[in-house]
Amino acid sequence: MGKQSWRSALESTIPQNLALNLRFDTQELEVVGDLAYERGTYRMEAADKESGTVLQTVTGRHIHMFK
Repeated sequence: MGKQSWRSALESTIPQNLALNLRFDTQELEVVGDLAYERGTYRMEAADKESGTVLQTVTGRHIHMFK
């Protein structure tokens, strides 16, 4: 899923008054032939667009598979 695909998916589900800041940090990347995986952590902040106040922060781990 590319950057624009993520943006489109999030814009259709997130209220218009929120600003999102999403960051993925890769800790491991392995490529074998035409297959790959990426493992790491993520952090997302949801803030009020008008005031800039951070309303929620979510952190976790992720794994992405690529072909």
